[in-house]
Amino acid sequence: FCQGFGKKAFQDGKVVKNEGWFNLSRQELQPLDQGEGLCDGHGSATICVEDGFSGGGCLRLEFKPPDDTPQKEPYFRLFECELPLDALRVSYTFKPAAVADDAADDEADLALVLKLREENGQCDLILGSSSIDGTDRISVRRIGENAPENSSDGPRNGWCTRTYLVQHTGCVQPSASVEEIGVQFSNKRRHQCCLLGRLVVERPKSARREPEDLTMAAKRRRLEEPQAS
Repeated sequence: FCQGFGKKAFQDGKVVKNEGWFNLSRQELQPLDQGEGLCDGHGSATICVEDGFSGGGCLRLEFKPPDDTPQKEPYFRLFECELPLDALRVSYTFKPAAVADDAADDEADLALVLKLREENGQCDLILGSSSIDGTDRISVRRIGENAPENSSDGPRNGWCTRTYLVQHTGCVQPSASVEEIGVQFSNKRRHQCCLLGRLVVERPKSARREPEDLTMAAKRRRLEEPQAS
């Protein structure tokens, strides 16, 4: 979420340059929704240059639910897209941040949300929650040995990274696409704040070697065919 400038320069959550800099070639994609009036007026998404995971800063997300109606959705839209699912490797890096509120959750947890469109409608995949069901056509697997769904790699200087493999299952022709990417706090009832340092959505290496329209069954058959010498 680097804007191409900063008071400092960060790499893997560490300060590598403790002075101001400006380089627009290092600017990254910026989230759609920023400002103070998000989540029906109870959330904010602002650029923070005092801390960061890479580049010159990060995205500071804060949610403070109303006392009278503590059911507001702590969801923040990041990007709209039209990305065929097939197989995706998705990772995000975040860090809980303190707020001046005795009732705040100092161990705020952030989940990544993929909004998908399938032939039979829409569904949300919430990556980072305590349980991920996926659908009958889509599987979600946490990448990392013996890693439970809501645990984190690391932490590196307070930053936590979670990585998932999301892909179609069985022999069906891939049809789902990612329409929106966002994040949400896991607790709707507590004042929470997190820094979002990095988001990576890419094709896994195994998928890059295959044409986009091959089904999983075709891939298996191809591997089983004898190779000419």
